[in-house]
This record gives sequence, structure tokens and C-alpha cells, in this order.
Amino acid sequence: MVETLAHFKAATRLVPEVSYVIDIGGQDMKCLKIDNGVISDVSLNEACSAGCGAFLESFARGLGLSMREFVNISLFAAHPADLGSRCTVFMNSRVTQAQKDGLPIADIAAGLCYSVVRNALDKVLRIKNPQELGEHVVVQGGAFLNDALLCAMERTLGRHVHRPAASGLMGAYGAALEAMERSECTGTRSGITASLIRGLAMRTRSFRCRDCGNNCLLTETRFSHGSRHIAGNRCDRFSEARRGATVTAPQPCCLEKPADLPL
Repeated sequence: MVETLAHFKAATRLVPEVSYVIDIGGQDMKCLKIDNGVISDVSLNEACSAGCGAFLESFARGLGLSMREFVNISLFAAHPADLGSRCTVFMNSRVTQAQKDGLPIADIAAGLCYSVVRNALDKVLRIKNPQELGEHVVVQGGAFLNDALLCAMERTLGRHVHRPAASGLMGAYGAALEAMERSECTGTRSGITASLIRGLAMRTRSFRCRDCGNNCLLTETRFSHGSRHIAGNRCDRFSEARRGATVTAPQPCCLEKPADLPL
């Protein structure tokens, strides 16, 4: 399932009238415009990871703070610093200058949260008026577990936004919803129970396939309930269609290592 569709499905399940989804993760940013329950536009950060969760974590460490401390002092900052919304290299100099000017660490931390919001709105979405986002904005991604970032977004937009409790797991939630719908449509039952999922174990290995000239470097994941998944193939050697017609296990003659991998 395409990642953006997984995030869209999760957001619409929790907020059916959603007008915009702003997802800020550790390394990337995805913004989905929703019209009448359908994705009409997708925007992604193109330059670098500035303005994402890793951006804030690195600056928190630079300020000698844990993320919990960073969030707490940001929430009660009296005058958040204006640090702009440029990339990490330029932000380092802005933060250093702010420290030289004697600004409190709380104001610098809060200013960094506002910089993330401005990066999303100005650089990724390129909106001129917050009203363009509609009335029901859903913010998600692990970065929005940061209450100070949520506060900065709401103050910038001048309105309440929806933050799911499982903000950092919305992609997984959307994929699970899709799996449930497909299972119900086909009438199939996998036999996977809640207790089996809780006790799930998996092991991953990489190997080079020699079955054709592609010589793909494959990644095999074996699960404790007996199934496996192979990724990285550039031909139909391990496709679902071929698995139904031929042997499912890789043959030792085409691999650098034996296929058996006990759990």
C-alpha cells in the first residue's frame, strides 16, 4: 500500500470531514489536501530533513536538553525567538547568534518549534492564508507527539487542529484498516490472532539471487507463524502470481546461502 494512502485512510477514519493532513515525521514531511473525501494534492519536503523531528532532536541535544525538557520549557516560553525556517546549517548560526544575544533557552526552543511550523506552511505547502487549509486539519507523525509543536501549529493557524492519540503510528493504522477491509471483501481469514501477534517474532537476512541476470540483492523476512516476505526483487521470481504456480521457497542453487533460517 502506498504510504500516503495509508496516512489518508487513517486520518479519514478518525476525522471523516478532514480537509488537510499534515504529517511531520523524523526525516520527512507529507501534506495531503482532501476534497470531498478524496486526495486532490500531495506536497512533500524536497530539500532536506530540516523542519522534521530529527531537526528538533538534534537542536535539543545541542542545547543540552532531553526532548522532554525541550518540550516543557518551550510550552512556557515568554517570547519565542524568530529563527526563520531555513535548513539546519543556517539555523545553527541563527541559534548561536540568539545565544550570544542572551536570549533564554526557553525562547530559543520555542522558536525552533515555530520554525518547523513555518517550514511546513511556507516551504512545503506554500500557502498565503491559513484559511486555505480548511476547517478540519489533522496533524500527525511522531514529531507531533511534541506538545510544543502542536501548540505552535495551532497558534500559527489561529484555530484548533486534530492530533490523533497515536500520532506516530498513523501509517501503520491506515495499513491495518486496509488489510481488514480486504479480508472482509475476500472472505478469507488468515488465522492470525491477537495473541499470535503479541508473540510475533521475525528474523531478516539478505541474499543475492542468481536465478537471472538481475542478480537482485533480496531481503527475506521470516515470521514465527510460518510465513515470509521477500523484497527487493526486480523480476517476478518471488511475485505472488508465480508463488501460486511454482515452488515458494528459493532454491539453494540460486542463492549464496541456504534458504532455511530457523527462528
